[in-house]
Amino acid sequence: MFLSRFPNCAAAKIRICTIPSRYRGCTVLTSLRQLAEIMGMKLGELIFFCFTDPLLNDVVRIGKEGEGIDVTDGYSPYQQDFQMVERTAYSVTANPTLFFWIHVIGCFLGEERRTEPGTSCHDSGTLPSMPAGLHRGNMML
Repeated sequence: MFLSRFPNCAAAKIRICTIPSRYRGCTVLTSLRQLAEIMGMKLGELIFFCFTDPLLNDVVRIGKEGEGIDVTDGYSPYQQDFQMVERTAYSVTANPTLFFWIHVIGCFLGEERRTEPGTSCHDSGTLPSMPAGLHRGNMML
Protein backbone atom coordinates (compact mmCIF):
# COMPACT_ATOMS: atom_id res chain seq x y z
CA MET A 1 0.00 0.00 0.00
CA PHE A 2 2.76 2.42 0.96
CA LEU A 3 4.72 1.64 -2.18
CA SER A 4 1.64 2.25 -4.33
CA ARG A 5 1.06 5.58 -2.62
CA PHE A 6 4.71 6.68 -2.96
CA PRO A 7 6.09 5.07 -6.14
CA ASN A 8 9.17 7.33 -6.18
CA CYS A 9 10.49 6.43 -2.72
CA ALA A 10 13.87 4.72 -2.32
CA ALA A 11 12.31 1.30 -1.64
CA ALA A 12 9.98 1.43 -4.66
CA LYS A 13 12.03 -1.22 -6.45
CA ILE A 14 10.68 -3.91 -4.12
CA ARG A 15 7.14 -2.98 -5.15
CA ILE A 16 7.35 -5.76 -7.74
CA CYS A 17 7.17 -8.24 -4.84
CA THR A 18 3.72 -7.00 -3.84
CA ILE A 19 2.13 -7.42 -7.28
CA PRO A 20 0.87 -11.01 -6.69
CA SER A 21 -0.92 -9.84 -3.52
CA ARG A 22 -2.64 -6.89 -5.12
CA TYR A 23 -6.20 -7.67 -6.21
CA ARG A 24 -5.84 -11.36 -5.32
CA GLY A 25 -9.31 -12.84 -5.26
CA CYS A 26 -10.66 -10.05 -7.48
CA THR A 27 -10.68 -12.13 -10.66
CA VAL A 28 -13.99 -10.84 -12.01
CA LEU A 29 -12.94 -7.23 -11.55
CA THR A 30 -9.61 -7.70 -13.32
CA SER A 31 -11.22 -9.78 -16.10
CA LEU A 32 -13.84 -7.10 -16.65
CA ARG A 33 -11.17 -4.41 -16.87
CA GLN A 34 -9.19 -6.50 -19.37
CA LEU A 35 -12.27 -7.10 -21.52
CA ALA A 36 -13.10 -3.39 -21.57
CA GLU A 37 -9.54 -2.67 -22.66
CA ILE A 38 -9.65 -5.33 -25.40
CA MET A 39 -12.92 -3.92 -26.73
CA GLY A 40 -11.64 -0.34 -26.53
CA MET A 41 -14.43 0.66 -24.19
CA LYS A 42 -14.65 2.24 -20.78
CA LEU A 43 -15.67 -0.07 -17.97
CA GLY A 44 -18.96 1.79 -17.54
CA GLU A 45 -19.81 1.38 -21.23
CA LEU A 46 -19.31 -2.38 -21.15
CA ILE A 47 -21.77 -2.72 -18.29
CA PHE A 48 -24.60 -1.44 -20.52
CA PHE A 49 -24.45 -4.76 -22.41
CA CYS A 50 -25.54 -6.71 -19.33
CA PHE A 51 -29.13 -7.55 -20.27
CA THR A 52 -30.21 -10.26 -17.83
CA ASP A 53 -31.14 -10.15 -14.15
CA PRO A 54 -28.49 -12.66 -12.99
CA LEU A 55 -25.85 -10.67 -14.83
CA LEU A 56 -27.10 -7.38 -13.43
CA ASN A 57 -27.08 -8.83 -9.90
CA ASP A 58 -23.38 -9.59 -10.28
CA VAL A 59 -22.71 -6.11 -11.69
CA VAL A 60 -24.53 -4.48 -8.77
CA ARG A 61 -22.49 -6.60 -6.35
CA ILE A 62 -19.14 -5.50 -7.74
CA GLY A 63 -20.24 -1.90 -8.28
CA LYS A 64 -21.36 -1.31 -4.71
CA GLU A 65 -20.11 2.05 -3.47
CA GLY A 66 -18.14 2.43 -0.28
CA GLU A 67 -16.15 -0.79 -0.62
CA GLY A 68 -12.91 1.10 -1.23
CA ILE A 69 -11.75 -0.97 -4.19
CA ASP A 70 -11.08 2.23 -6.12
CA VAL A 71 -8.71 3.53 -3.40
CA THR A 72 -5.35 2.42 -4.80
CA ASP A 73 -3.41 2.87 -1.56
CA GLY A 74 -6.08 1.34 0.69
CA TYR A 75 -6.61 -2.12 2.13
CA SER A 76 -9.23 -3.33 -0.36
CA PRO A 77 -6.84 -4.51 -3.11
CA TYR A 78 -5.12 -6.67 -0.47
CA GLN A 79 -8.18 -7.83 1.48
CA GLN A 80 -7.75 -11.52 0.72
CA ASP A 81 -4.02 -11.63 1.46
CA PHE A 82 -4.59 -9.77 4.74
CA GLN A 83 -7.28 -12.39 5.50
CA MET A 84 -9.86 -9.68 6.02
CA VAL A 85 -12.37 -11.82 4.09
CA GLU A 86 -12.55 -15.47 3.04
CA ARG A 87 -13.59 -14.47 -0.47
CA THR A 88 -13.92 -11.04 -1.98
CA ALA A 89 -17.06 -9.59 -3.52
CA TYR A 90 -15.09 -9.61 -6.79
CA SER A 91 -14.33 -13.33 -6.87
CA VAL A 92 -15.44 -15.90 -9.42
CA THR A 93 -17.48 -17.80 -6.84
CA ALA A 94 -19.36 -14.63 -5.84
CA ASN A 95 -20.02 -13.62 -9.48
CA PRO A 96 -20.15 -16.77 -11.64
CA THR A 97 -22.58 -15.37 -14.21
CA LEU A 98 -20.56 -12.24 -14.87
CA PHE A 99 -17.33 -14.24 -15.06
CA PHE A 100 -18.85 -16.63 -17.59
CA TRP A 101 -20.28 -13.72 -19.64
CA ILE A 102 -16.87 -12.00 -19.75
CA HIS A 103 -15.20 -15.15 -21.03
CA VAL A 104 -17.91 -15.90 -23.61
CA ILE A 105 -17.41 -12.44 -25.09
CA GLY A 106 -13.64 -12.91 -24.99
CA CYS A 107 -13.97 -16.23 -26.83
CA PHE A 108 -16.12 -14.65 -29.54
CA LEU A 109 -13.46 -11.96 -29.91
CA GLY A 110 -10.83 -14.67 -30.40
CA GLU A 111 -8.94 -14.04 -27.16
CA GLU A 112 -6.90 -17.16 -26.36
CA ARG A 113 -6.88 -16.39 -22.65
CA ARG A 114 -10.67 -16.64 -22.53
CA THR A 115 -11.06 -20.10 -24.05
CA GLU A 116 -10.81 -21.90 -20.70
CA PRO A 117 -12.38 -19.78 -17.99
CA GLY A 118 -12.10 -22.53 -15.38
CA THR A 119 -15.74 -22.44 -14.41
CA SER A 120 -19.12 -22.93 -15.97
CA CYS A 121 -22.46 -21.37 -15.30
CA HIS A 122 -25.76 -22.59 -16.70
CA ASP A 123 -27.69 -19.54 -15.45
CA SER A 124 -25.85 -17.12 -17.72
CA GLY A 125 -28.94 -15.64 -19.35
CA THR A 126 -29.37 -14.91 -23.03
CA LEU A 127 -27.51 -12.85 -25.60
CA PRO A 128 -24.03 -13.10 -24.03
CA SER A 129 -22.42 -12.74 -27.45
CA MET A 130 -24.20 -9.57 -28.50
CA PRO A 131 -21.46 -7.13 -27.36
CA ALA A 132 -18.80 -9.18 -29.14
CA GLY A 133 -20.82 -9.34 -32.34
CA LEU A 134 -21.55 -5.64 -32.29
CA HIS A 135 -17.90 -4.89 -31.60
CA ARG A 136 -16.71 -7.02 -34.50
CA GLY A 137 -19.35 -5.54 -36.76
CA ASN A 138 -20.67 -8.88 -37.97
CA MET A 139 -23.98 -8.86 -36.14
CA MET A 140 -27.09 -7.15 -37.37
CA LEU A 141 -29.83 -5.99 -35.03
